[in-house]
This record gives sequence, C-alpha cells and structure tokens, in this order.
Amino acid sequence: MHYIKENPWQVITIILGLLLIASIFTNGFNSLNLSDKNKIADKAINFINNELLQGQATATLNSIISEKGLYKLDVNVAGQKIDTYITKDGSLLFPQGIPIEASDSISTSDVTQSTQGSEVSRVSIDVEGAISEGSENAKVVIVEYLDFQCPFCKRFFDQTLSQIKSKYVNTGKVRFVYKHFPLDFHPYAEPAALASECANEQGKFLEYHDLIFKNQEQLSDTIYSIWAQQLNLDMSKFNDCFNSKKYLDKIKSDYNEGQSKGISGTPGFLINGRLLSGAQPYSAFEQIIEEELGNRPVTNVGSAQTAGSAGGCGIPSGDAPAQIVDDVVEDVNQDDDPFLGDKNAKVVIVSFEDYQCPFCKRAFDETFPLLKKEYIDTGKVKYVYRDFPLSFHPFAQKAAEAAECADDQGKYWEMHDLIFNNQDAIEVSDLKQYASQLGLNSNEFNNCLDSGKYTQEVQKDFNEGQNYGVSGTPTFFINGKRLVGAQPYSAFKLIIDQELNS
Repeated sequence: MHYIKENPWQVITIILGLLLIASIFTNGFNSLNLSDKNKIADKAINFINNELLQGQATATLNSIISEKGLYKLDVNVAGQKIDTYITKDGSLLFPQGIPIEASDSISTSDVTQSTQGSEVSRVSIDVEGAISEGSENAKVVIVEYLDFQCPFCKRFFDQTLSQIKSKYVNTGKVRFVYKHFPLDFHPYAEPAALASECANEQGKFLEYHDLIFKNQEQLSDTIYSIWAQQLNLDMSKFNDCFNSKKYLDKIKSDYNEGQSKGISGTPGFLINGRLLSGAQPYSAFEQIIEEELGNRPVTNVGSAQTAGSAGGCGIPSGDAPAQIVDDVVEDVNQDDDPFLGDKNAKVVIVSFEDYQCPFCKRAFDETFPLLKKEYIDTGKVKYVYRDFPLSFHPFAQKAAEAAECADDQGKYWEMHDLIFNNQDAIEVSDLKQYASQLGLNSNEFNNCLDSGKYTQEVQKDFNEGQNYGVSGTPTFFINGKRLVGAQPYSAFKLIIDQELNS
C-alpha cells in the first residue's frame, strides 16, 4: 500500500472503484433501522448470499465487531476470510475496506526491483490464431473464457470490458483474446458460441459477441439467425455453418484447454498466464495489467491472483477457482453415514454435497464413476456421503431426507443416483415417485419423508460441515485434505495416490 502515496490517481481509482462496487452490490439494500447488531449482521449475510453470490457459494458469519464507526463482519466464503463493513444503521454495505494510510513511499526503482524479483503463478497459453483485439505484439495478453448465457459474463461486458479496451487494448498495450467455456447447465451457451464462430467466418465475431451480451435475455433456439440478419451476414453460409455445428470441436477444445489451465467457471481470465476469476471490477484488472507492464510492484506472489468477491458462473467461491486447500482437517467425522468401498480402506473420502447443486451433479456425472471404478470398487478408498443442503436450493433438504428414508429400506445409493440423474425434477412428489420405482414400501417411505424423520440428521451433517470450513458444494475431504469444487478426476487421483503411497 506504500505505492499509493506516490500515486494520487490510484487513490482516486480505488475510492471510485469502491463506491462503484458499493453502489452495485448494495442496490436495494435499504435502511434497516435495526438497533441489534446481530440482526444487522444476519440481514447482511442474507443479502450477500441472495444478491451477491447468487447460488455460487454460501457466506457465513464468523464474528461482528464495532470498528471505526462501522460494524466489521468477519465473513467466510468458500474457505476464504473476507472482512466486510456495514453502517450501524444497516443502510450501506461495503464488500471490503481498503486502508489508505501509509508510511514511507516507495521509489520507482523499488517497483522495478519488486516486479523483476517476484515470481507469480502462471500457466502457458496458446493464442495463435485465436480471435482477439489489440496489437499482436502487446506486452500483456488477456485471455477470457466466456459463456454467453452467464449473467456474470454480461456484467463484465457491461461494466468492465469497455474500460479495458479504452485504456489498454486501443492503445496497443494489451491484446484481448476470446475463448469459449460454455457451461453445461446453460442450454443456450454452446449454440451461441457456435453462432459467434459462424459470424467470425464473415468477419463479424465482435459485432455478434456484443449483440449477444446486449440482448442476453433474448437467447433462444430461434434468435441466432435473426442476429445474423441484423449484421447483414450471408444467411445461406451462416445457416450451413450453424446447423452443421462446424465449430463444435473448436469450442470443446477451448473448454478443455480452460479446464486444464485452472478455469472452473465464467468469466475466467488469464492475464499473461495469471488467473483472475469472476466478474471482477476494473481496478482488479488494472492492478495486474500495470504489474505486467512494470509500473507497479507485483502482488500476491506465488499464488493465483484474485481480488475481492466477484460473482461467476460455476465458480464455487465467486472469486477463485475450485482448489486444493493446503490445511488438513483432522478426524473428519463420518457420522455412520452411508459409504461405498472397504470400511478399512487406507484412504477415506468424506464428501459434503447438495442434491440440487449443478456442480455436485457435474462431479457425479464426470468424476465419481472413475473414482468408483479405480479406487472404491478395488477396496482402496472408502467413500462417505454427507449432506450439505444450501438454503437457496429449495429442494435440496427434502432430497437429502429422501435418500435417508430410502436407506431405511436398504436403497440409499439407488435413491442417491436417481436424484442426481433426475436433478431437474426433485420435488417431494418426484421423490415419492422414485421410491415407487425402486420398489420401496410407499407408505413407509412417504411417512418417513412427510414426518421429517431425518431433518435433524441432515442438519447435523450441515452443521459439522460448517465446522470443518465447508461453505459451498461439493467439498471433499481426502484423508482430511480439503478439495473444493467439481474438480477433474486428475485432482482426486493426485491426492489419493499420494495417500496410498505414504
């Protein structure tokens, strides 16, 4: 923070950025007129979960204290500690406080030395032939992995992209590269990506890209040709390209490449190989770009760059990719919950999941079958399922109870699989229908589910998960080592093999 004193424009940028964030994040956060600080804290946490994170993770309150005329909330979001502030009348919420008092200034030579002597975590990325704006010889390359249906990608487009273009891309300092990362729970994301590539054949990618984000709410099966007509494209050529899914392999290649580079949600960015996740404010991009240009000291040395709390589609914490957390939680309780594999296996995986969470389904579809085949069925791993129903998933609690009720009749895992295989239909009536499909005694199952027999059992799992630092789903503990998010199979394999060989 010493550098700020030498740079008054940076102070102004930070203040304006903070005010912008506050104005965006506190839209509708009206005065609460509450005298009880705990009530204010509860209201703030509910607002953060419902309006800011919007289903990407869960914020929980660690503590609240009075500081500098405000209430300071120590908030946990996906294992990350965030200090958030709220006025004592409950009228304004500030996502983060920035200390602007500093002591000695730092010289230009110190900045250069700090930049040159620091090492940040980077990944290499191939941008040859990629769709881009700006000079190909620019010192800084930003690669965006985008999903055209993701509201946070639209937020980045609306609030931040134009500023980056104006200051850096149009001046030759930054090359901005576009790549695709269509998430499977956004049905229009892949077709939109295909359409944009077909527009690119006729030199209109950027125009089509902008049309999509300006009219994102209109995405549908029939809109793509309409937008192509608006751009005066050759419709015969466009329709042939789109209907044949000509660029599907390219889009899948972008997606797979992104995953291999640590992208787990959208928008995801690599700035000279440095990861920045979520719809971050302009100031977050400016900081890294200026570092890469050699104008500021490098921050967050040795780790992926993140900045504050920003929303993202598919990003468990909203501000960072799913990750392996270095600390080990000793003696994670298995609570006699259902498990698969050898009860005496050397490696125990305890998963905390939510039946309505799309990322839990992704893990179930893509990773769990491989784990089961290689490790669980061979007796190397014991896999324990525990419940962590998030409050903004209205069907998750009853789905968890339904699995427990099915367990009374020896069909826990069959119900578990049915729920995930039919995640879009898990209301109580659906759950009772699944019980019939499994040949369960319907009266016994229905009485169990309707009576709330296992409500407290499910809540116990949730509470213990919070005690272990779980704040989003899925979260896994592999012999106590925490793995957060719908990680690829390779991430599990790395830890399991280490534990088996230890």
